[in-house]
Amino acid sequence: MEAVAVAAVTATVGFLMIDISTDCRPHMDDLYDGTLQFNCSDGRYSALGEIWFQTPEASVRSLFHRPEGTWTALTLLAFFVVYFLLSCWTYGLSVSSGVFIPTLLVGAVWGRLLGIGVRNMFPTSTWVNPGKFALIGAAATLGGVVRMTLSLSVILIEATRNITFALPIMIALTVAKWVGDFFSEGLYDIHLQLAGVPFLGWEAPSRSANISAREVMGYPVVTFRTVEGVGRIIDVLASCPHNGFPVVDTAEEHSRDEHSFGRFRGIILRWQLIVLLQ
Repeated sequence: MEAVAVAAVTATVGFLMIDISTDCRPHMDDLYDGTLQFNCSDGRYSALGEIWFQTPEASVRSLFHRPEGTWTALTLLAFFVVYFLLSCWTYGLSVSSGVFIPTLLVGAVWGRLLGIGVRNMFPTSTWVNPGKFALIGAAATLGGVVRMTLSLSVILIEATRNITFALPIMIALTVAKWVGDFFSEGLYDIHLQLAGVPFLGWEAPSRSANISAREVMGYPVVTFRTVEGVGRIIDVLASCPHNGFPVVDTAEEHSRDEHSFGRFRGIILRWQLIVLLQ
């Protein structure tokens, strides 16, 4: 029911935005079939409807390749704000959904919007192309959300089929990851934490980076010998809440250090001991 409500709100908002928008453009390319007339006069199409009524993948391609003047800055800004909020809402639903393509679309929109702003600042420059800005914006947004660099660089370069933009894409992804890591973890990591999935990251949390294991371990260490009696195993399981116990050789065989509990041979879990006792 929640998914139906979100879909209804999304469709309603999309139609209302198209109905309110007055951004109508003349047909410039008869071979391009992604345009719809809606409330525009004959021979013209709705620029906002072109983005809304395509698949997200097709909208991303349009933002990359369509010529300058296809959309106004106000049209892109309105779509960016609404689509970003709806994407966040949709991603929170308890249904199978993804964030990859919507994030690319959001990034492409604000990237092209930035390109329009740069074009207005440098109207005679030949290096300003809103489509290129859309590509870099899509890469930066996706990198900032999922915090992947190398794999995304390869994916985006393969998607564009042009290695010319490899360097700016890699720079955008790297900077986006660094800036994002300064504030929070990636979206997938946060989602795992909210779902309660036990996941061990590659690096220790910042608060525990300088803490050694001995500072948090209990003393004396509860261990089992390689050959242990049933009675002691039962006593340890009853008195100790640990879920795992190190298996060691006796300390007398290897060291006279009072802090030594023996040579480590392995670890055995509580449930394994219970199975053996049964």
